[in-house]
Parts: sequence; C-alpha cells; structure tokens
Amino acid sequence: MAKKTETPATVEAENSPLPVELEPPALEVDRRQVMANMLEKLTRARDTNDCHAYLLNHDVPNYDLCLDAAGNLLGVGIDLAGSFTGTAYIPKLQTLLTIPREGKLWLEPGAETSGAALMIGHREWRKAAKNPRDESGDMYVTKDYATGAAVHQLTGRPVAVAFTAVNLRAAGQILREKFPKAEIIFYLDSGGRSRVSSLLEKAWAAAQAMNGQVIVDDL
Repeated sequence: MAKKTETPATVEAENSPLPVELEPPALEVDRRQVMANMLEKLTRARDTNDCHAYLLNHDVPNYDLCLDAAGNLLGVGIDLAGSFTGTAYIPKLQTLLTIPREGKLWLEPGAETSGAALMIGHREWRKAAKNPRDESGDMYVTKDYATGAAVHQLTGRPVAVAFTAVNLRAAGQILREKFPKAEIIFYLDSGGRSRVSSLLEKAWAAAQAMNGQVIVDDL
C-alpha cells in the first residue's frame, strides 16, 4: 500500500451499530415511500459473513453489511451532515447500496446520494466525534466499498465510502466542516488502469477544495 507523504423513534437491527429513523419528518410523499422501502429491506435482512461472492472476489472482509432475501449484500448509506451532531455520532439512513453476487452495484432508486456515505470503522468514527474540532488523524474517502474495506483493513482508520465520483467532494466537504484539523485523504484504486480518469480528476478537485490529499494505489 502506498505511503502518504505528507421524535423520531429509532429501530436498530440486532447486532447492528446503525440506528435509523422510522419516521423522518418533513419529507415529500415519494421520499417517505423510498425511506419506508429501505427500512423494510433492512428489517428483512439478516446477518452474513465474509463468504459472499463479492467479498471473496475482492478479498475484503464484511464491515456491517447484511444480506437480503435475494442473496444481495446491503450497505447503509448515512446522511453525513445529519449523523454528526455536536460530539455525537448517530448514523441516519439516507440510501442503501445493493451489492449482487455478480454484475453492477446500485444505489436505492429515489434516494438522495449527495452527502451520503457508507461508513467503515464505526468505533473510530465515534471516537473522532467526541472531540471533532481537535481530531487530527487520517480520514479516508473512497468511491467504492471494496477499496474502503481494504484501506480500513490496512490502516485501522475510519473510512467513508462516497459511492460515486461526483459525491467525493460533497462527502469530503462535510467531513472537513465537521473535522477541520483532520487529514482528509481520497484513496483511489487504479485497478491497473490509466490514472488519467474522470475519477482522479474529481478526487483532485475535491482535495484541492478542502486542503486534502489523494492517494492512487493498485490494491
């Protein structure tokens, strides 16, 4: 791995660190239905291990993913801005990532993606949230789960999976506002491809906007 140089009621699934709102206030009717659909999926989901085809193919562990009835992995995308309040870290559901055994991953249709992230390392995020203005450790932002899981496994540091190249900047900006002294690092997996890409351009733009860093590696 490259080295860097420089009220609503809540429901919590069994063994899950992610409380989510049952009745989010002031949402449009269609957004409320989207939220209801996601909550139903999470209610019906079950715990799983590291043996899902996606995890095996990418050689990464399961960090708080669950399994739906069709055998897809589900990952909770939280509302970053709304999940860090004062010195508390209380994840609030915003979208769902669905990871099939093979084929393309997808985000919940109709759910807002901007400012959402799948968080890896909840214990580390909670620790950082206790003193957010003085937290100066590394915080990683990745586009996809596999890269985020590999980075967390190697570094032990908190990771925010932003889902899309466009959302890298929004996710990173929220983290910068919450943690002004932290090292925000955008970590990209080159996958053996050319580094001249839209993803890299967006990561550089995001890093420059918030005094962050970019690492490109072939994980």
